[in-house]
Amino acid sequence: MEYTREQVAEHSTPDDCWVILDGDVLDLSNFGDKHPGKDAHLYGAGKDVSELMRKIRVGAGHPVGAYEWARSFKIGTLKK
Repeated sequence: MEYTREQVAEHSTPDDCWVILDGDVLDLSNFGDKHPGKDAHLYGAGKDVSELMRKIRVGAGHPVGAYEWARSFKIGTLKK
């Protein structure tokens, strides 16, 4: 499934939270109870979090498997 940036932006609440990560669209709705940083993922709700994720490098906030785990929430890709 492909989504536009506008479609992702429509999903920007704690109960309906989508983000873009390196061209993938992830559904992080109800992710707060799984994320060690609690609601930290909501800072990127409806947005592209690729740069933000790169800033929080492995060992400085994210464990080694963070990107792999994030990809398990993939629902589609960003339409070009």
